[in-house]
Amino acid sequence: MKQSIDDARAHFSALSSTIDTLHSTFEHYGKAILKEHRFHPEAFIQCAIHTAYLKQHGRMAPAYVTASTRRFYNGRTETCRSCYPEMHDFAKFMINKGTSEPKRAYELLKRSVDKFQLLMQEASDGRGCDRHLLGLYLTAILEGRKVPELYDDELVQSTNNYILSTSCGGYWNVCGGVPPLVEEGYGCFYGIEDHAITFCCTAYRPCPETDLKSFYNNLTHTLISMQKVLLSSKL
Repeated sequence: MKQSIDDARAHFSALSSTIDTLHSTFEHYGKAILKEHRFHPEAFIQCAIHTAYLKQHGRMAPAYVTASTRRFYNGRTETCRSCYPEMHDFAKFMINKGTSEPKRAYELLKRSVDKFQLLMQEASDGRGCDRHLLGLYLTAILEGRKVPELYDDELVQSTNNYILSTSCGGYWNVCGGVPPLVEEGYGCFYGIEDHAITFCCTAYRPCPETDLKSFYNNLTHTLISMQKVLLSSKL
């Protein structure tokens, strides 16, 4: 038994040494400020995450967001894909214009938030594509059939390469996380309170394509800029 415990400890240490973890609480504001704008808190944070990634890497990234399907018998999750044109329009505008044109930034933010809510609702209603595609793929494998050519399509493969693995841990300050889905990716889980947002961000190491501390700094700076956009909308 002692040997098994020592082996497990060594295995854990070896695995954890390959992952950077940054757990921090953003205390400038939380979901309370979003209520008067009727912005869904998770949609708002997704906009910040994508803007931070675009600012750091100069491109958008395929993103996984957990959508709950527990309303169905034996339901668990579906994938909500948060990288869409409206998200790109907002992120690009925030980086290039910042808060110099708050009204336009606010309009683009609202469009992106509305689109996210629509996609999340569709995924939660069982109208996403990922679990259906996974089911068809596994059926072909288990029944010894040829996997359809669709799964070899370059676009399908690239969009399934989730650079950003994200999920809302709840509306409290308890927030765990998971490693990224791909070597060059980031994990970004968040807990959303009324006046704070707790993040658990992860990245593999060593990986020259990622910088976890820089990513989190870009994320916090983006959230502060987005707060200015919200406040300017009242003027």
